[in-house]
Amino acid sequence: MKDGIILFGHGSREPEWAQPLESIARELSGQFVVELAYLERMKPTLDEAVDSVVAKGAGRVRIVPVFLGVGGHLKTDLPRLSPAWRARAMPGSKSSSSRQSASGKKSRTRSPR
Repeated sequence: MKDGIILFGHGSREPEWAQPLESIARELSGQFVVELAYLERMKPTLDEAVDSVVAKGAGRVRIVPVFLGVGGHLKTDLPRLSPAWRARAMPGSKSSSSRQSASGKKSRTRSPR
């Protein structure tokens, strides 16, 4: 059973904005069940991406934020969304999110076992 990885980005009105995320997803797809998710302006949403990786049989779901800096979205929005996506992951499954930016600052949140 493969782990699920959701690359979680901000989103944009410009479709080309997602190309780097799509490239990363292609690279990871051999090892993981990979989906993209966006906070705003693009689809799928985080809930939709979680549902998708769970439906594809992911045994564990990891949310990997892809933001360049630790700002309000990582400090406020992702923690606020965490209970919802954890509840949507398979009951009893392990899930985690990492709040790391390109600057290297990181904190990690894990679901209860």
